[in-house]
Amino acid sequence: MTKKIFTIVLLSIIFGRGVQCQEVIDSTLLLSNQDMQWWRNAKFGMFIHFGLYAIPGKGEWAMFSEPIDAVEYAKLKDQFSC
Repeated sequence: MTKKIFTIVLLSIIFGRGVQCQEVIDSTLLLSNQDMQWWRNAKFGMFIHFGLYAIPGKGEWAMFSEPIDAVEYAKLKDQFSC
């Protein structure tokens, strides 16, 4: 039941309000062509993802491993920014 409620709340957040993120690029963080070539040749990459769970610092599976109320969890969206 909790999983069903969580899914409904999550879908309503995603499709009801939409995620509104504006990409801001700090030009001081851009790499030169030479540095970018090194990065590509080094074959190093990193994938970082985050979501509402990052606010309380509980981890991605907090809704499934802890007794967190889906309605209370959904309220975190008001504090979340990309």
